[in-house]
Amino acid sequence: MLIGRWPEDLTRGRRARNIRSFPKDGETPIQFSSKIPPALDRAGFFKLALCVVPSSKPIMNIASLPKNLIAWTLATISIVLVESAKGQSGNYNGLEWEQIGNAVEIYGYNGPGGAVNIPGSVPVGSSNLPVTSIGSNAFYYNTNLTSVNMANSVTNIGLCAFFGCCSLSNITLSSNLTFIQELTFYDCSNLTSLTIPASVVTIGVEPFDNCVGLTDMVIPSNVTSIGDYAFDGCSGLTNIMIPNSVRNIGGYAFSSCSSLTNVTLPSGITSLGDYLFIDCYDLASVTIPIGVTNIGVPLRKNH
Repeated sequence: MLIGRWPEDLTRGRRARNIRSFPKDGETPIQFSSKIPPALDRAGFFKLALCVVPSSKPIMNIASLPKNLIAWTLATISIVLVESAKGQSGNYNGLEWEQIGNAVEIYGYNGPGGAVNIPGSVPVGSSNLPVTSIGSNAFYYNTNLTSVNMANSVTNIGLCAFFGCCSLSNITLSSNLTFIQELTFYDCSNLTSLTIPASVVTIGVEPFDNCVGLTDMVIPSNVTSIGDYAFDGCSGLTNIMIPNSVRNIGGYAFSSCSSLTNVTLPSGITSLGDYLFIDCYDLASVTIPIGVTNIGVPLRKNH
């Protein structure tokens, strides 16, 4: 069963910013009978938020809503996968965890902050279960967090996991991540040190938006896609290395990177999104490879 929600917070600007774990007080679960309705499924401009929730909640059928109402609410609806088979839960050094199958997800944090270590496993009953996931919003707006060391057992980081952690200055990511999720490090303004693991294949939408402290970024050689607004507002970024593996770069991916002076687009790239380098005031020129077949317009426009 798939459940949707009406968030309390309406979208600010181009998309919903405050994506939170479902459910919250005052929110109405919405049931899709078997799969996401076609009207939602076709909406490629909206990224669906995934998280685990209980299934025993009151429901309403979204299929009965007018099509224009469904479209109007796309920017504020999150679609979540229902997981009814929950295990034990607990707290380990301030990390709030929950057992899911034979593994553990960190879904929250109530510790003092500072340097936080995400362990490879936590004791659950008489066993130690691996920590494989950091849930959506797990450290959301935790302003006391200064650094994170993540075990290599972690294979997934949820949306907005470190959203607004403005004191976070460095983080060591798991070497087994394949996807940097939407809004993962949004507004981590003090983040100066971050290495994207070589295992990563996709960089999602807005994961580093407004990370003004980043100065250099190396995209690993297995990445094939960079999402919309991926580095939007990274005003301290002066240099970025994009490997030949990248085929698509989304719209506004480097917009407002006002200190960016050097960008080399890979020879294998085929698609460039709209306004890719808008308001990149220090970027003198960009060479577009001959293999590009789709170019957003204009790529660059300074106000």
